[in-house]
Amino acid sequence: MFLILFVINFTNNIRDEYQDFIVESEIDHLCLLVKGAVAKVYVTGNIPGRYNDTLGSINIGMPEKIGDTKYRASFNGSSVMIETFFNPRRNVTCMIGLPGAYRGFSAGGQTKITLYQYVNGTKAIEMSNI
Repeated sequence: MFLILFVINFTNNIRDEYQDFIVESEIDHLCLLVKGAVAKVYVTGNIPGRYNDTLGSINIGMPEKIGDTKYRASFNGSSVMIETFFNPRRNVTCMIGLPGAYRGFSAGGQTKITLYQYVNGTKAIEMSNI
């Protein structure tokens, strides 16, 4: 009986460690995906126009779930914060490094990242579900 409990506990630990590894690698991939999309749409050196303009946008396919759990990716300052809601619960922030006002979030799936430039010269990067 003791041996059976030991084997069950051992396999559960292996499964949990594997799930942690998968979640961490998927979060790293998602950070790179969002950072790459922002870098592709980001335009430097534009002279401010007379109107508020949309300088560009890109649609990306984000995973529906991370490690079989729902998640939310949101802009927090000039970084992306990715948080999972169920076990294993994670909250990871990765820096983007481009100036601008960041706003919006996505819960996975098709996501649009848009770059706006306002009359005063400031830029805003927005993330939203499509």
